Amino acid sequence: MKNQEIIKSAISFDCKETEPCAREITFTVTAEGVGAAFNDAAKNAVKYAKLPGFRAGKAPRKIVEQYYGVEVLFADAEENVKIASMNLGGVEM
Repeated sequence: MKNQEIIKSAISFDCKETEPCAREITFTVTAEGVGAAFNDAAKNAVKYAKLPGFRAGKAPRKIVEQYYGVEVLFADAEENVKIASMNLGGVEM
């Protein structure tokens, strides 16, 4: 999926040793990565939305955003970013 690759490339992280057995990891996501994650969340919501007056998966994106609320889509986008960041690898623990 193209957006997943954009999300992964938009994430950078820094790992600092805070104690001998503890690490602090800071993730930074660019606006482009957040936008790609939001688009993925919106496409997924449109695909599975069952709204009155529309066939399943056929409601326009704007209607889906109004029905579920942008906050719900941002929560899904945040989950997409978390999943992408877990799949980055390369962090030595």
